[in-house]
Amino acid sequence: MLTPKRRKLKTLSPLECIEAGLDPSTPVQVLDVVDMAALAGVSKWTIYHWRDEAPDRLPPSMKIGGRVYFAAVQVTRWRPPPRESRRGKWPRQRVSVKDLAASAIERAKRNSIHK
Repeated sequence: MLTPKRRKLKTLSPLECIEAGLDPSTPVQVLDVVDMAALAGVSKWTIYHWRDEAPDRLPPSMKIGGRVYFAAVQVTRWRPPPRESRRGKWPRQRVSVKDLAASAIERAKRNSIHK
């Protein structure tokens, strides 16, 4: 099962099952947002964002007592989405030290001429 080693799964009480709209006679194990973040390799804030803005990236969630939980059975079938690379968004400009020095000298000359 895909569970973080540092935490135990929470089993919902019958009242929590009723609140979530589940059958109270069957025990349901759930993971919270911190566990989901550990599985996906992202922060808990990313999980909250995905839940609100891109719900197709996560398994169905339930809100119980103001907290967000994910059913462990559905999480085992879920695969975290691939991480987006930021590499292509802001390409690096490779500049040599000589070019940097030359541009600094030109800038200094322009500034001294105009003053």
